[in-house]
Amino acid sequence: MDRPLGEPQASILTAHLASVTIDPSMLFRISSHSYGEPYFGATGGNRFDDPDRSYGVCYLGLSLDVAFGESILHNISPTNNAFSVAHETLNNRFVHHFDGPMLRVFDLSGPSLSVIGGTLELFSTGDYPLAQRWSAMIHRHPTLVDGFIYSSRLVPAHKAVALFNRGAGTEMEPKEPIPLRAHPDFPGVMKSFSIQEI
Repeated sequence: MDRPLGEPQASILTAHLASVTIDPSMLFRISSHSYGEPYFGATGGNRFDDPDRSYGVCYLGLSLDVAFGESILHNISPTNNAFSVAHETLNNRFVHHFDGPMLRVFDLSGPSLSVIGGTLELFSTGDYPLAQRWSAMIHRHPTLVDGFIYSSRLVPAHKAVALFNRGAGTEMEPKEPIPLRAHPDFPGVMKSFSIQEI
């Protein structure tokens, strides 16, 4: 029987967690706005938002597939082996890339997740308050990393990134936004997810 995801333990604060550095130019973010990026949300409505709303979180992907899946397909279920997405949605989204200093993040896509008692359920559970408590404990780690890498729910072999609004994450500078349809990786995303426009 699989071990269910439990509450984050205070021992996380003393755990030695693997960290990696990421060049912000490798990150992809999809937004309905062409400005205001990187955006660190603090509404409490997303998976790794701060439950106390004292810090913001910016969600990004290490590929356009991940950014697309984690944003546009977030609440869509496939029908007949394809995802249906409205023309307007695809027409009104922008891809954001960034410059800035290297980001240091915990890598929770590997053994460190198990070391601290986590499971892949952390990245897919519908229990957002539980996932947010995990985020808050990771945010409190004395290493004060910029965020963490995790396995994308819809593209498990690829990685997503949650950045906290502190450190190098707040120093990222947005490049010129690219309309989603004009991005060179867009055709591949449409094919990968078998997107049908409606």
